[in-house]
Amino acid sequence: MPEAMKKTKILFVCTSNQRRSVAAEQLYKNHPRLEVKSAGTGSHAKTVLSIELILWADCILCFTARNQYILEQRFPDIISDKIIDEIDVTDNCPYIIGTQVNEWLQKILLKNNVCQQ
Repeated sequence: MPEAMKKTKILFVCTSNQRRSVAAEQLYKNHPRLEVKSAGTGSHAKTVLSIELILWADCILCFTARNQYILEQRFPDIISDKIIDEIDVTDNCPYIIGTQVNEWLQKILLKNNVCQQ
């Protein structure tokens, strides 16, 4: 695939990888310019955040500041070249995931010329 058509790889991260990150992954799994995966920071997560997933990702979207803090503490040596942000969506507010993630995509990806519309 030519560089201009390369899909942007986004990793959605929450705590348990059962609601927020999975919902975001489902919302964007068929996006023509994105490749998406999800993981959780907790040891009980359906898919636990790993070095392999971080290395795979171009961008990492954490659903809380705590998720981002855990990411930064566990993997400081491998995240320096990643676009990382958090959108502050708790498990109590899953209905705003689509809206929040869309806003994030516009703000972060387009600002950094990672994904063109």
